[in-house]
Amino acid sequence: IMTTVQRTAPSWFKSAAQGLAFWIGHRRTIYSQHEMSEGALAAELGNLIYAHLPDKFSLRYEQPYLKLLPHGVKVKDVTDLARADMSIWERYTPEGATRKRRTPRYVIELKRASASPTRIDLDLKRLAAVAENSENVRAFLCIASEESRPKQFTNNNGFALKEEFKISGTQSVYVV
Repeated sequence: IMTTVQRTAPSWFKSAAQGLAFWIGHRRTIYSQHEMSEGALAAELGNLIYAHLPDKFSLRYEQPYLKLLPHGVKVKDVTDLARADMSIWERYTPEGATRKRRTPRYVIELKRASASPTRIDLDLKRLAAVAENSENVRAFLCIASEESRPKQFTNNNGFALKEEFKISGTQSVYVV
């Protein structure tokens, strides 16, 4: 089922992404000869998301994709070992219940722009699997780049590409 593409990200994600861009610039002034690891970038993005996340949400790292999909749903590109870099869970109290429950609302992957197209495509497929099979879950792929323009996602002037792109092997599209 292809759903309507939401073109705007939540304010907490926008703030975190902008903060990550500035943080990368800051770190490059200190460590100009070394690329940052994907893990360091993901950790900082998580810190920035957490700082801006509304109270009804909680941030979790490295959750298995199988935990993010509805029970019993199996998807080709989602193996038992596949984990999402981050997920945002909403805390709520179901009607008639006394205890709060949590349900995933956002799934986030972070990739370096220098990652292979195969690795980026695999993350897009996993994110699409969750979005297609779960109710009210949005998926984001954050591409982090140092000293180069991520050509797959930007035009020659460095601006985001405006069209929708099909995610191969899925019924989903992504927008930059």
